[in-house]
Amino acid sequence: MDQSSLNTKKLRARFALLYAIALDKNYIDTTDVSVIMPAVNYYKRHGSPDEKLKTHFYLGRIYLNAHRFEKAAYEYALAESEAEKSQDLVQKGLLFMNFSYLYNWIHNNDKQLEYAEKGLACYREAGDSSRMNLSYGDLARAYHGMREWDKADSLYHVGIEKMRHDTLVVSNLLSNYAKMKTIQSEPDPHGAISLLESLSQKYHQPLSIIDYGVYAYASDMIGNQATCDRIATTGSSEGLVIAFWVDICVLNLSCRILLLLILYKELFCIILFV
Repeated sequence: MDQSSLNTKKLRARFALLYAIALDKNYIDTTDVSVIMPAVNYYKRHGSPDEKLKTHFYLGRIYLNAHRFEKAAYEYALAESEAEKSQDLVQKGLLFMNFSYLYNWIHNNDKQLEYAEKGLACYREAGDSSRMNLSYGDLARAYHGMREWDKADSLYHVGIEKMRHDTLVVSNLLSNYAKMKTIQSEPDPHGAISLLESLSQKYHQPLSIIDYGVYAYASDMIGNQATCDRIATTGSSEGLVIAFWVDICVLNLSCRILLLLILYKELFCIILFV
């Protein structure tokens, strides 16, 4: 589109908002806030609650892409205040689900679950079955974080079944589900291995660093030390495993410690007892 035809602030704001939405819907995770700033500046003083809700939401999405969590939370909070005046249930559902993702990033499990449930309620009220189906996986992750293993297990099953034709979504669910099976109160290492093999063989997706860590840790749990050691020493996890392996060799620790480090690499502090 020739942007020279956008000769008013209103048109430039509308284009900026629609462009930011299009990028997001096409999985282009831009971190460039200038994309949406014409809309932000215009809708500060003009526009409907729906337009203001979307503007704050998609600016928050851009900040989330950049892992600027405080700024994302601020924009989501502004969007939530506009949501109270909006009739767009689907957009409100998207906002609440993204709040849930944000709380997952900062490990606030209570809020993660609260907003996932609010998001699902909006989709249900809107009759949006496709987003409802997607939400079951979000709820599974939230209950996983709350260590409510039975609820999470049930919801992972439902989420995987509902989204079985979406490889990207199912891959993420299988990965998280496998990780849960190694840390739940009654670990199921065989189940974890089966899920990761399904991810690799049925859905033809490469295992991530965390997936390799889970696979090796589950193998160690069932006494398959050879597989655990092979993963740790072959560098299958593209460098990170090797880096951890150097530290492990220096410290003369076991493979189990290595894989625990990989499994919980997102934590800042790890206290391990062997």
